[in-house]
Amino acid sequence: MTGVSKPPPHVNNGVTVLGGGIVGLSCALALQRDGRAVTIIDRARPGQGASYGHAGGIAVTWVSPQGIPGIVRRLPKWIVDPLGPVAVRWAYLPRLIPWFIRLRRHSSTSEVDRLSAALASLMGESWAAWDRSLTDTGSHDLVRHGGSLSVYPNRAYMESDRVPWDLRQRHGFSWEPLEGSDLRRMEPALADDYGFGIFEPLAKWCEDPSGITDALVRRLLDNGAVIEERNVTSLLTDNDAVTALRTTTGDVEVSSVVIAAGAWSHRFAGQLGHRVPLESERGYHVDLPNPGIMPARILSLAAHKVVATPMRQGLRLSGTAEFSGVDSPPDFRRADALLEIGRRALPGLNTDGFSQWSGDRPILPDSLPVIGRDPLFSNVFHAFGHSHIGFTLGPLTGELIADAVAGREPKVPLDPFRLDRFGRRKRNPAATRPE
Repeated sequence: MTGVSKPPPHVNNGVTVLGGGIVGLSCALALQRDGRAVTIIDRARPGQGASYGHAGGIAVTWVSPQGIPGIVRRLPKWIVDPLGPVAVRWAYLPRLIPWFIRLRRHSSTSEVDRLSAALASLMGESWAAWDRSLTDTGSHDLVRHGGSLSVYPNRAYMESDRVPWDLRQRHGFSWEPLEGSDLRRMEPALADDYGFGIFEPLAKWCEDPSGITDALVRRLLDNGAVIEERNVTSLLTDNDAVTALRTTTGDVEVSSVVIAAGAWSHRFAGQLGHRVPLESERGYHVDLPNPGIMPARILSLAAHKVVATPMRQGLRLSGTAEFSGVDSPPDFRRADALLEIGRRALPGLNTDGFSQWSGDRPILPDSLPVIGRDPLFSNVFHAFGHSHIGFTLGPLTGELIADAVAGREPKVPLDPFRLDRFGRRKRNPAATRPE
């Protein structure tokens, strides 16, 4: 094509972070603390993906994997319910079957115990890492400490969802059951259909998730970080190192690289010869600017897996798990379902002027993120697959990656989160640098 010049390769002698969500930005911040030069590359403005649309919960008590005993038996009922928490596009189902088989394999009692212990090891350090990040970015005013309330139609319904609560208690995270007038006092606007609740005093929430990522970006730029909007298509390698990122606007030479690309991360890991069964779990939210009703704290409508969060811009209703692949367009009927669930739970809710959003979460069948150094490429580090807890674990993941880059002993043993737990496959020849 005439009239178009190819930009020269960009050279970076520090660490290049591929991904500008809260995980990638937190990695960059922790690396800067170590005095490293940092470049962040994302195909969009940082903070506009799943981190932007998050429910806002800093879920420091979340120690239950997605797969628990009996979960696979529940899926058909959820999928056919238009207000259910899970949706699958039928054309995509054949690709999902192997993933659901893996999910079932990780849903035995012994596996749940193992995976829960690994998650608890992260959660035990997560708030301290958040506190350090908030101090660095001057963002403490964006976080509220009012706890969370999860509500059910009745106690029997909660008992059918008992496993996650037992796991919390086992790992030292307390909760308080509420019924009748005690529940009404805590949340007066709640519909009479809800008769049982659980209050978690340790839970926190962010009333402006995009404000957190914006503060991270400002801090990084103030300390000399480079942020580039580029669409990375492949990794170029030489022997046991990645030497450059191939983008649609030219090659970016790298010294070390952190793959923190969310729901797209497995594509890059696959180019390096790794088998990573990562799926996109698409979520939706609806923001209500003038709801007329505002919960006093983060409110989980547990039967529907929907969260209502007080935000600076109004009330956010978020949830659903849609499996359709990252390349499919959003189906905003899922957002409409959130509105209907919100109206039923909070009678009199004003939905005028609402806005909708959808984004893709990276989810692995064992519910554990991938954190640490690549076992094949000495200058590659991975930070992805956090599912619903990327917002909670972003700051800690950043610190663990900085430890790995520096060769320090990590705050948390990383063996459960290693990349090669899923096995390897033949490397994609396109990942090597052409002659």
